[in-house]
Amino acid sequence: MGIRKLLSRWLHPPPFDVCPACGSTALGHDVRILARERFSSGPSGIEAQLARRDFARAAALDDRRTLGDQLVHQVVRCGQKVVVVTCEEPIGLGLDSRVRGSLVLEGEEASAAWANAR
Repeated sequence: MGIRKLLSRWLHPPPFDVCPACGSTALGHDVRILARERFSSGPSGIEAQLARRDFARAAALDDRRTLGDQLVHQVVRCGQKVVVVTCEEPIGLGLDSRVRGSLVLEGEEASAAWANAR
């Protein structure tokens, strides 16, 4: 395993322990970030774009300068499938991330989500 891949997995671990697409451990999956945004208790702008399956627009709403509690939308590759996972990431000490929602994609939708993530 290359150092770049090792660092990537350490800095951006999968947001869940067991993959919802295949049921195996999530550590063997590639993860990319689609977008980040400020935390909101209701549906966010990026979540609305994900519901429409508009991954390019969701990625365009990415705000890397977000400080404090945030929503992080990650794309996890699982074979031919892709899982888009929205996590609530609080900044406070002792608080853990929580998966807010996930979307399992196949085919062209999976390719589009993966291509728009970084």
